[in-house]
Amino acid sequence: MSYYTGITEPARPASAPLPLTDPVKLWTTPTDRDLHHDLAELYSLLLSLEFLEKAYVRDQVSEEEYERNCVRLLGQWGTLLKSEAVKGAFGDLEGFMGKYRISAPAAAYRISTGVPASFEHAPAPPVPEVSTSTPQTLSSSNTAGSGGGGGGGVQGPNPQKVASAVQNFITFLDALKLSYRAKDQLHPLLSDLIQSVDAVIPPHTGAQSSSSTEGAEGQGGARPFEGRGKILYWLIELNKMKASDECSEEQVRQMMFDIEGVYGEFFRRLSG
Repeated sequence: MSYYTGITEPARPASAPLPLTDPVKLWTTPTDRDLHHDLAELYSLLLSLEFLEKAYVRDQVSEEEYERNCVRLLGQWGTLLKSEAVKGAFGDLEGFMGKYRISAPAAAYRISTGVPASFEHAPAPPVPEVSTSTPQTLSSSNTAGSGGGGGGGVQGPNPQKVASAVQNFITFLDALKLSYRAKDQLHPLLSDLIQSVDAVIPPHTGAQSSSSTEGAEGQGGARPFEGRGKILYWLIELNKMKASDECSEEQVRQMMFDIEGVYGEFFRRLSG
C-alpha cells in the first residue's frame, strides 16, 4: 500500500505580490514575443537616431556617413511600423516616448521630417571659377567625352543615375494616376525619388552639368536645383501623416502638378 507524501505549496492569492525571485513573463505566445522584440527595436532605433543627430551637430561624423546611417535608421523605423500589430501597440511617437520615459527630441524631429538634416537644410552650392576665355557647355563636354579626348571638359551626369531618376519620376506619377493615396504607398516612392535626383544633381555642389551653361548665361556659376524643395516639401507633409492616412483629392492634384513641374525642370537642367 502506497501513500502520497508530496508537499503542495499553498496557492498564492491573486492580490499578493510576486516574489522577487520569480521571473516576470512579458509574453505568453510567440506572437507576443515578436511584438515585444519589435517594440524594443523601435526603442533602440530612437536612441541610435538621437546619438547620430548629436554627433552630426557636433561635427563628430562626416556628412556622407551621417546621411547613410540616418537614411538606414529611418528606413528601419518605417519598416517596423508597417506591421499592424506593432503600429497598434506603438500608438504615436509622443505617447511611446512618454510611456518608456525616453528623452530624444532630436530623433523625434528627424522622424517627423523623414529625411536627414543635410537633405532638409542643403546649403547653396559654391560658385565655381569659370574661364571666360574658353566657355564650355554640356554638349561640348559630352562630345569630347564620346570622342575620347575630353580630358579638360566638364563631365555630364552619369547616364545610369539619370535613368534611375527618370524611372522614379515616372513611377511616382503613375502611382498618383493609379489612385495611390495612403502615406505608406507614396512616401517610399517619393523618398526614392529625392535620393535619385540628389545622385544626379547633388544638393551641396549644384548641378554637375549646368555650371558652365549658367556661366555662359552670365550668372557666373551653378545654382541650386529649385525643384528639389518641392519634393522635400511633399516628403515632409507625407511624413506627418499616419501610415494609413490618405491624401485628399486637392493634395493629390497639387502634388501631381508640383512633381510634373519638377520633372520638366529636371530635364531642362540636364539639357542646359
